[in-house]
Amino acid sequence: MVFIYCIFALVLCYGFFSFFFYRMPFTISWINDFFVKKEKIAPHERNRIIFAGGSSTLFGIHASLAERKFKVPTVNFGIASGLQTDYYFYRLKQIAQEGDLIILPLEYSFYCFDGTVSTIKEQYIRTFDRDYLYKLPPHKLARFAYNKTPVDLLRSVWDIYRHIRNHHNKMYEKINYNPNMTNANGDQTLNVGNEIFLRKYNNGYYQPVIIPGEGSYETAGLALINDFNNWCRENHVKALLSG
Repeated sequence: MVFIYCIFALVLCYGFFSFFFYRMPFTISWINDFFVKKEKIAPHERNRIIFAGGSSTLFGIHASLAERKFKVPTVNFGIASGLQTDYYFYRLKQIAQEGDLIILPLEYSFYCFDGTVSTIKEQYIRTFDRDYLYKLPPHKLARFAYNKTPVDLLRSVWDIYRHIRNHHNKMYEKINYNPNMTNANGDQTLNVGNEIFLRKYNNGYYQPVIIPGEGSYETAGLALINDFNNWCRENHVKALLSG
């Protein structure tokens, strides 16, 4: 019986340590830096145009050109589709204001979201948005406590060390996403002739999104998009889906 109690105590301690300790501040700092920069763009302006989506918005939209053309404050709030529909819309609601026009050139993954948690989203909320994490229902919180191996925890220790050493600027040189290369509107300016992206693409690093088959179009992503549209209507924000 004592042995069973000891095992139970070890399991509880491991879950506690895993839940509260695991962080990846070096690996995932680029997302937080994007959020910090983009949430400061024209926060007090009214009737803004906000382009929102994943990397296709980040790299493919020039909000600065739209602002010059229409004489309206324009924000590129594109970051990464890996943040997934539920969390991305949660953050988008925090910056949207009455009178804004939100244009959503969303990737297919936003529509096909099935409720699973991506690695990027998990790493981000565990590292930089614990308030959101603690709002999750108990059964989802339990998943975060016991889905990490001892190897994952060791990687977390190394990641925290690299973050403390402040090497994240060197990391930006090795990935496609660089918050230091955004303009005043939030556009990514490092988006032409990116050899890293092309090399990853040619090596099969980027996999196509699986579109739900016939009869399976009612996804969690579509429900969340509909909920966001209703939220916009209730808060006098205009939302426009763009393919």
